Amino acid sequence: MKLQTITNLIKAVNLYKMYGPGHAATAEGAAQFHASIQAECQERPEVSFALVEGRVVIDGEPLSEEQPAIAKLKAVLEAMKIASVTFQRGFDQAETAGFVQYLATTAQEKEIKQFPHILLNKLAYVQKGAEGPSAGSSDAGTGGRQKGAQDPATQIVKLIGLMVESEKLTTRQIQAKLKEVLVEAGASSKWDAPTALRKVKEVVSGLDAEAKERLFGDGTSDQTIAGSLVRMFPPAARASFITEALIAGVSSPATTAMVTPGGAARDLSDALVSQVLARTADPAQQADLIAKGLRVLTEGVASAPPQQGTISKTIAVRLASAGGQRLMRGLSKSYQASYRVTKDAKQLLDLAARGTLDVVIVDEEGIGNLEEFFEEFRFRVTEGTQKTGELPRKTGPEGALPVVMITKQTMLDLPPAVMGYPRLELLSPDAELDQLVQLIGLGPGDARAESEPQSQEDVDKLQLDRAREVVQALLPQSIPEIPGIEVSTYYNPALHIGGDYLDIFDLGKNGYGITIADVSGKGVPGALVMTTFRSVLRFAAPTHTSPRDTMLAVNDLLRNGMVKGMFVTALYGVLDPATRTLRLANSGHNPALLSRKGAPKPEYVRLPGLVLGVVSGTSYAKVMRDAVLQLHPGDLLIWYTDGVTEAFNEKKEQFGDEHLLEIVAANRDLSAERIVKVIVRALAKHRGRAEQSDDIAIIAIKAK
Repeated sequence: MKLQTITNLIKAVNLYKMYGPGHAATAEGAAQFHASIQAECQERPEVSFALVEGRVVIDGEPLSEEQPAIAKLKAVLEAMKIASVTFQRGFDQAETAGFVQYLATTAQEKEIKQFPHILLNKLAYVQKGAEGPSAGSSDAGTGGRQKGAQDPATQIVKLIGLMVESEKLTTRQIQAKLKEVLVEAGASSKWDAPTALRKVKEVVSGLDAEAKERLFGDGTSDQTIAGSLVRMFPPAARASFITEALIAGVSSPATTAMVTPGGAARDLSDALVSQVLARTADPAQQADLIAKGLRVLTEGVASAPPQQGTISKTIAVRLASAGGQRLMRGLSKSYQASYRVTKDAKQLLDLAARGTLDVVIVDEEGIGNLEEFFEEFRFRVTEGTQKTGELPRKTGPEGALPVVMITKQTMLDLPPAVMGYPRLELLSPDAELDQLVQLIGLGPGDARAESEPQSQEDVDKLQLDRAREVVQALLPQSIPEIPGIEVSTYYNPALHIGGDYLDIFDLGKNGYGITIADVSGKGVPGALVMTTFRSVLRFAAPTHTSPRDTMLAVNDLLRNGMVKGMFVTALYGVLDPATRTLRLANSGHNPALLSRKGAPKPEYVRLPGLVLGVVSGTSYAKVMRDAVLQLHPGDLLIWYTDGVTEAFNEKKEQFGDEHLLEIVAANRDLSAERIVKVIVRALAKHRGRAEQSDDIAIIAIKAK
């Protein structure tokens, strides 16, 4: 089943929950899902998916929950106690609509409902390579452990044994296979992480010198080998180990060794907060454990050794050709990096506009009209939107984002708008991986050795790269479509990362959570504070309908772990598209700017509130207030961080609140996306040749 089909299913379920039966939006959502699933069933007799040990699995392959649609599908299946779904040819639109309605129903029936051609819990579904019962058994889909399945530690030991016996596997293939097995093993909801760690150390120490050298490289100690394997444990397993250690009051290098930079730190933070909140209901102990966990994350990211084959770059990908996908598979297997695989050209352009990318890899099939794409792309990355950090290649004008296009054409065959892009490189679909690696500017510094950087400059640069990786991993890869509301976002980090953050997430029947935040600290500590803020907010938000109450809970959980002199400012709101209301709370952040349709001028929504992580819950509660805004068609809200209003030009003059108000007033009839572009252009014009001094984040919300 294709990701778009899953997305359409979740969208249809959400629309039914929002509008109920008989509404045009509900019918349209069901029709879209019917069209996509019917198209798939025309290609094969039946299409199915299942929940195996808490993971969504399609055709035997576990899918990543980093995709929002997969995470939501998992939540729906668990709530409905559905282990597998099989679509057989012959279903009509009425049957599909009935299935959507069933998933959207909150009241559970004693028995799973069956449809003529859509079968629930009837599939003998076995994950490839897995042992134990099928998904149709009683344990499947409940998150429980399958009987007879090997625990991850045993799988690791068995795998290393097979490697020792094999003469054909290269070191890189071994590492890739280890990671694959560990990810698959991580589907288990519970396993004994300390025992797994002990077993890994035992099997590593039991290898002879020749096997160690062939598997892990010459001169590598047992502790280093065990540490590298431990860091490959899935986030839930590592979080389990860290939580146990924190509760026991044990602090050791083994806990910080569990932490890896980038998106892995985000996932580990989420898992850690989840396990802490599940282990204890005592607010004081929750806050204490989260504070200790934050320190472990910070120390772990700061001290983690550079990993071989890791790219300190963010690479956006839009590839549809067979040759392009072949090259990308080879790159992702050989190098760990922050890969952003986009669903279409528009999402790729949105990512480019946020300024978080280092390299873009595309092909003609993936982006469609080359001339239109590159004209828009050039605008997005040259009008002050590209980040000011060191670019991966030093050819062409400073500020242009490097693009590698997989194509059979030569440069002279391309339209002028494409050929004229200053940092475009062409690569044949039949090229070797090494050629792609060379074109995107990867060198010895990217395929890092395991030695620590020697100079202080190297250390500072590595820490800055790690802070950047962590912050960039926090940003949403896509913005959810909200009925009746247009949302556009922009993010552009400064050279010295400050830790701005924005997010929009689905709260189910409560609507959508929207936040924009800024942390006072810099570098790795600031990045990890913002990571913990994100994790705590995402766990607190679904349990509170009031943004004020959500911020109170977040403050209580964050306060103990805040580094002295550091704090977080945040604007958080809950948007209900059904009633077009936005409930808003402000924790010491820049006020939202509201422009009413037909009003003389925009106005700032000023609310009482204190920054997060400084004062106690009682004092905090006395100050915090909610506001409820009723949105009408044409109403516009602009949320932003202080990098907008405090942007300096060469004369050290700030952009200012009034300047922002004037720009919004003059352009409020434009779409949310266009207004963001206008603000970004005005900032670039104001700044001139001056260096961007702070991160910039913007959210535009407009009622249709």
